[in-house]
Amino acid sequence: MKREPRPADGPTAVAVGIVDLVVVAMLATAYVLSGLTIGAPDARELHDTEVYRHTVVVVTAVFAGAGGAVAALFRFHRTSVTHLVVTGLALLAFVAL
Repeated sequence: MKREPRPADGPTAVAVGIVDLVVVAMLATAYVLSGLTIGAPDARELHDTEVYRHTVVVVTAVFAGAGGAVAALFRFHRTSVTHLVVTGLALLAFVAL
């Protein structure tokens, strides 16, 4: 039994890529805004910033893994690769910062 990709894989990959870029932009905004404070941050604010940033990294990792798994499950190979590339690069950027 041959498992071929679905015919709608190309247009779906484009749509998923656009949605991924929007979601990653929102997560990046949350990551950056979590570190903004007025004046010098105290220990509690620094701890809260680390907690918020950790949450953004975990949400991005779950989003990347779950979306890639669902796309692969439905045999949307290009969609899966597109999703994993976009969210994976964002995840690497979040972890590196």
